[in-house]
Order: sequence, then C-alpha cells, then structure tokens
Amino acid sequence: AMLRQAYRKLSLKLHPDRGGSPDAFARVASAHECLADEQCRAAFDRGADVVASGIHHSLEEEVERKYFPSRYPYQPFGDPLERKPGYSPSEARERAKEREKSWEQQREQEQREEAERQREEQRAAHRQHEEARRPAEQDERREEERLQQMRERKQREAERREAERELEGSFDTAPSGQTLKIDAADPRNTFTGKAGPMNKMFATDGRMAGGIGGSKEQHHGVSANSGTLTFNGLKVLCTGLYTLTFHYVTHGDRGAFMRVNGGGYRHVEFKSTGAWNRIRLKAVHNVTLIGECSGNDEGVATCPGTDGNSIKIYNDENWCADLDMIEVL
Repeated sequence: AMLRQAYRKLSLKLHPDRGGSPDAFARVASAHECLADEQCRAAFDRGADVVASGIHHSLEEEVERKYFPSRYPYQPFGDPLERKPGYSPSEARERAKEREKSWEQQREQEQREEAERQREEQRAAHRQHEEARRPAEQDERREEERLQQMRERKQREAERREAERELEGSFDTAPSGQTLKIDAADPRNTFTGKAGPMNKMFATDGRMAGGIGGSKEQHHGVSANSGTLTFNGLKVLCTGLYTLTFHYVTHGDRGAFMRVNGGGYRHVEFKSTGAWNRIRLKAVHNVTLIGECSGNDEGVATCPGTDGNSIKIYNDENWCADLDMIEVL
C-alpha cells in the first residue's frame, strides 16, 4: 500500500500533462513495476537496477558507464563471461547444447544441398557432353553407311558387268530383247585427232572418251582438233531398227554428228548435265543396224564384215560431249 501511494504521488507530480518530464515519469513507472515484482525487487536489493523488460545495471553503474566508459570495455553488450541474472549454469549449458545442435543440423543441411548441387551440375555437364557428341556420331554413322552403300553398289555393278561379259562379251552379239553395252573408252574403239580415253572416277569403268569434236578455229585449213570416236564391232542378232542410248557428260548444250556403217550423218543434241561429274542419258531412236541373221536370196546368212556395225561420232565445227558408254536395244 505504501508503494502504491508513493507511486501515485510521484506519478501525479511528474506526469507530462502537469509539466513533468517524460523521462522522469517513465523511470517512476519502471521503478514501480520492478518493486511490485518480488523477483525483480530481490535483484534490485542485490544492487541491480531494473526496467519493465528485465534487469539492467544500477543507477550508479549507469552513470559510470556514461562518464567512464573505459571501466566497462564490453559496452554495450557487457562482459560475455559475466553470469547474467536469471540464467542458471544448467540452463546456460542446455541452451548452448541446443544452439550447437541447431548449428550442426544447419551445417548438415548445407552439406546435403551442396552435394545435390554438385550432382546436378555433373548431370547437366554429362547431358551437354552427350548432346554435343550425338551429332558427330550420327554424322560418322551416316558417312559410314554412305560409303558402305557406295562399295556395295560398285561391287554389284562390277559383278553385273562381269556376268554380262561372261554371257555375251563386250562386243558379242546382243541377244534379242536384251541391251548391248559398249564402253566409250574401250581400246577396241577407234580415236582420231585429240580424242581419246580419260580417267574419270564417276565413269562406269573409271574411264570415258573425251576430246571429241573440233574447234571453229582453223590452222592452215585444218580444224584445230577434229577428234572423232568410232564404236567398232557392234553386233546385233537381227537386222532392224534399234535405239541407241548415249551416256554423256557436258557442262553446256553441245551437239555431234553420227554415221552408222559409213552411211549418212545424223545430228544428235546433248543437253547440259549441269556439272562435269553428272552423267545423263540421250536416246536416239530408229537407228538401222545389220544383224547376223540377215540372209541373201539363197538363205545364206550374211554380216557386214567380221567387225559388225560401226558408229562414228564427230563434229568438225564445235566440241562434243564426253561419252561414257553406249547402249543398244
């Protein structure tokens, strides 16, 4: 009761509405709150000063801290080794253990997160490496398949040509209804001028005939080239009309003249193949060839010489396309 009366008297005297100081009024209120609490009052009796939020330093110590800070080097947090009121040693040890446990759990969590991050980086690097290597492997596989197909195609072509040679020969008689093929670069053909065989990888047998035809420029009245190609020994079974198919290469449109068995000439146009390594076909229809089964009035079979039919390709005014082979059907 005495404490309440003293508090009421001082609060009325120091209240800010009656001209008192707010700081003084707050100190009176803090003192009343501390002295009304038995635990806080016991701490005050031991020499500590208190506020509403808890225990702090006495007024004497507060003055010393303000005017003699060198005496208290741990200001404003206080001496960490000083035992704080309200905490027993057992409580302090328990709280220290809890903090240590919390820190240990936090460190373990950080380690797990770091390990997971590293694993994710490794997986991302592995995926990136696989994605970068996959196109190269696909290109190598496609290139190997292309080379294998090319080798198989060349092997089949070589086997086919060998079988044809064994059955009918390059210059044998073409069976009825079948195609007779003659390479333009075959040594049994006849070349004149600068015409002759050339090595070409894309040709059927790796060689083809070039330099056929002649330039418009004249030297002493003679064409600058005048190269010709004559297919010799072209034998067919029966006399009749056949279709000749030329395998040729030319970068631009070119033409040539064709004579069969020394007869009249026939003009042949060769359209551009677009490149010097691309082969196109040119068919010439209704070409009369003499066969081995033709006969005279007595029924005796005759043939135009032992070499069979001949086909001459020439052009005295311009160049002709390079020829790979000729097919007779």
